[in-house]
Amino acid sequence: MIALLSLVVAVPLARFIAALRTVVLVQAGLCVFAGVVLVGTAPDHGSTRTTGFLLALLLVPLTVVAVAAGRAWRSRSTRALDTVG
Repeated sequence: MIALLSLVVAVPLARFIAALRTVVLVQAGLCVFAGVVLVGTAPDHGSTRTTGFLLALLLVPLTVVAVAAGRAWRSRSTRALDTVG
């Protein structure tokens, strides 16, 4: 669930926060936290820690894509505002 939260938060965070450094730091923290939770709770869900680690590694590029989508949304919105106003 924490991994999904990391991905869901990435898009609006990248859209509404102007400083890219802040977005990257917050997302890195969420990604690390989600990775620790995935690895730590994997045996409780009938899996291995290796599977949790692989899922945590998969979370990194998905987070990058989500942040890129939020930044693209931001640039399109500002471009549309510049055209209208």
